Order: sequence, then structure tokens, then C-alpha cells
Amino acid sequence: MTGSWLRRAGALICLGLLGACSAIPLSTMAAFSTFQESDFAKLDPHVLRVRISVPAGYALDMDSVRLKVSVASGGKSRSEAFTLRTVAETHESKPGGWLSPATPVITTTCALAQASEPAFRELQRFVSSGRTESVALDVSLSLSAAPPGATAATAWVDVLLEPRQGYVTLVDGATLPLNATRVYGRKAE
Repeated sequence: MTGSWLRRAGALICLGLLGACSAIPLSTMAAFSTFQESDFAKLDPHVLRVRISVPAGYALDMDSVRLKVSVASGGKSRSEAFTLRTVAETHESKPGGWLSPATPVITTTCALAQASEPAFRELQRFVSSGRTESVALDVSLSLSAAPPGATAATAWVDVLLEPRQGYVTLVDGATLPLNATRVYGRKAE
């Protein structure tokens, strides 16, 4: 059934955190449950944003940050890894829990690099050309700096697909070993 690849997102979310623990908020599942392939085909690559937060004292290696989108449509599959560029960096705090204090973080907002836009548009045309069976969204990152003696880092990842929807949290405080480069994967069929 056309459009069903993200309708079933709540039941088919695949989270590959390389030994990390995280939670996907129910609001994320609800936001993606109504997203259809026609929506993906209409996304403006200039508006698309990925927001990554890491604790103060850690630094992203922006040369390694990638947004990967994989789609299967009409019996064929395509996968593209898009280079991102920094558009903003802010210092803020992530709220703590019942017994933990707020965490000071550095939040890096990324956009598609100009060189990635033609490939993104081509992937949108591919999605428009036939029935979409599955879509996977993947963000990869590496750190270029960490505090001495650190063995793990916490990461938060949000994505903005369209301004009226606002940012959708994909990863909410995942603890990652420092040798991990893949933060998360999201698949909906």
C-alpha cells in the first residue's frame, strides 16, 4: 500500500546503537507515522537540518558526519550518504532526570552540504518513480575531542524535515562508547 513505509514506523523502528542505550520518544513515532513517500519527494534540501548535541568537552569531527538515506522502491534500492555542513553551534543544557543535574552540551546544527543537494534531489526522484517499500535514515558521526580518561559520550540527535513540523528527536541521550562512529539507524517499512 502506497505511503505505508512510514505509517508503520512505530512497530518497525530499528535502532543500531553499537552497544548504547537510548529511547525513541513516542512523539517521534507519532510524527513519522503520518509521513509518506510523497512527503519525502517534496522535502526542500535547503530546509533539512540535523541537530547533534554532545556534552561540553567533546567535539564533533564534522568531516565524518553523514546523513545516509536508503530507499527501496519498485524492486530496486538506492542508498546515498550526504555530507553535512555546520550552520550553527550553540552552548545549552539538556534537562536532567529525577536524580541527575542538567547536562551542559554543545549543539551543532547541520545542513546538507551544497555538493550533496543534487544527489538528494536524485534520491527524491527515485522515491517518486515507484512504490516505496522501505526507507532508512542513518546519521553517522565521530568525535574529534573528548575529555581525558573519557570512555563514553552521550549524544542527542534531532532532525528537521519541514519547518511546520519542527524538530523531531531521533535519539534522546544515547550513551556511546568512544570508539563508536555510527550513532543510530532508523528504518521504517
